[in-house]
Amino acid sequence: MSMEYLDILFFALVAVFVALRLRGVLGTRTGHERPPEETRNPLSPRRVEPKAAEAGAQPGPARVLPFPMSEKVMSLIDQPALEGVEYIRRADRSFDPKGFLDGAQQAFEMIIDAFARGDRQTLAMLLSPQVLAGFNQAIDARERAGETHSTRIVSVREPRIAEARLAGSMAQVTVRFSTTQINQTLDAEGRVVAGGAEEIDLIDLWTFERDTRSSDPNWILTATRSGE
Repeated sequence: MSMEYLDILFFALVAVFVALRLRGVLGTRTGHERPPEETRNPLSPRRVEPKAAEAGAQPGPARVLPFPMSEKVMSLIDQPALEGVEYIRRADRSFDPKGFLDGAQQAFEMIIDAFARGDRQTLAMLLSPQVLAGFNQAIDARERAGETHSTRIVSVREPRIAEARLAGSMAQVTVRFSTTQINQTLDAEGRVVAGGAEEIDLIDLWTFERDTRSSDPNWILTATRSGE
């Protein structure tokens, strides 16, 4: 066997060794890998599936659910809302109640903070036009009076799904937020005109909505009310 042939064989073995090492470190690509996750609105706490419910179709119990809910997850859903959650899960197989609640809490805190600061741009991203109009009116009135508002969320108890329904293709989920807050409004001279430094316990019921037929994964806030 010639030296030239041995050199070729040696370098071929080195090339195979290097290729195997690179494969072990970097992995292999098949052409079907998902792209990196984009920055998402917290109101879209889960990846939307390409298939969605048919227009106006109420999913029947015969459709297979994407995955069973654990007892821990079910404990975060009020009994009257369980049926509605199951309908939504059938229409949107990627709907994860726990992931949704995590995103809803982030959105709750963002909205409270944006309202206090008068951040209309953030509010416009997270609210329906009707709810946004009400928030903007309150901000306008505050600005005309020369008042400033501050809110500090001291604590948030674990949010719960209080209501859930599927109206045609529209999924509606109402979340109960139990919080301890410090709210204060000051006039132009810095005097307290509302609220104060004391902590108050509040319960809010916020309804989020999303069209399960849409490729847009974002949920928006469509209604707010005080709870008991």
